[in-house]
Amino acid sequence: MRAISTFSAILLTALLTWASPTLGDQVFFKNGSALQARVLEQSGEKFIELEVGGGIIALPWAEVERVIPDSEDWAPELVPPEVSASSALLIDGGSGRVILEKNPRARRPIASLTKLMTAVIVAERGRLEDWVRVSRRAAATPGVSLGLRPGQRVLLRDLLSAMLVRSANDAAVAAAEHLCGREGDFVREMNGKALSLGLLDTHFCNCHGLDHPRHYSTASDVVRLSQYAMSLPFLADCVKNREVAIWLQGLHRPKTCRNSNRLLGSCLGADGIKTGYTEEAGRCLVGSASRGGHRLIAVLLNDKERWQDACELFEYGFAALWKEKIQRLSLPGPERVDRGGSGG
Repeated sequence: MRAISTFSAILLTALLTWASPTLGDQVFFKNGSALQARVLEQSGEKFIELEVGGGIIALPWAEVERVIPDSEDWAPELVPPEVSASSALLIDGGSGRVILEKNPRARRPIASLTKLMTAVIVAERGRLEDWVRVSRRAAATPGVSLGLRPGQRVLLRDLLSAMLVRSANDAAVAAAEHLCGREGDFVREMNGKALSLGLLDTHFCNCHGLDHPRHYSTASDVVRLSQYAMSLPFLADCVKNREVAIWLQGLHRPKTCRNSNRLLGSCLGADGIKTGYTEEAGRCLVGSASRGGHRLIAVLLNDKERWQDACELFEYGFAALWKEKIQRLSLPGPERVDRGGSGG
């Protein structure tokens, strides 16, 4: 075990930041050191593989089979971050358990987080390979746009990608009109879906999220909507893309849409979900990050520091989940190495 003790400080830091999620979900604990690793078996012999200082080392099974989870004082006390959002919520996406909350049931405008519901309706009711003809009304939708022109044809799947990645308002209206004929009829579908999902503090007046006095939701409802949206494979795959290529009729090459979500590529494990901004709603974000088999979802409404706050929430949340797992392993019992899968 000398090799383990030599690198304990590095490994503890790696654990707290979850710096090597690809190494799996095994937890080893001894003498105050927590390790993340995976079990390998070659030619009938078992090894433990783990990441140390940017490199991979493999230890013979005999060196670690006596590991005992014997202490819960493995990390300093975790202090919840202070966020500047008017409303905030952090949950374990698997179980729905709340990790941190701030005014989660206060009704507020949610700007383009609205498009999560629009996307859900489109993904569930639409045929993504349908061609959509853009109306004059859709093309004239104010705010962030894809630059659609009246009469232009575009695939419904591309409109869905554009509303999620670029947050294009014209794409949302074009998709809504394609499915229901009029945006107003589509909005009724949105409100009906909200009720079916138990979003009792949510009301939509449009499909894109531009300000309206009776258009609102809460952090609690948004996080529940986000969980549902991420259960739909196309949506979960779409929101993790840093950019998408959209083919528009009349163009000789696809139009590249870059994701407005700055968490992607800058926050470890970030894989979604949606940004939003209007003057009344302020800067909004519902973010997702996955590490080691766990997914956390964070909602921030009216937050000038949404990127920094989201990253701090994720670091706190993942550290809290690992600390709970270590504490469970530390309960009295026989010597063991936990090989269980990741839980909520």
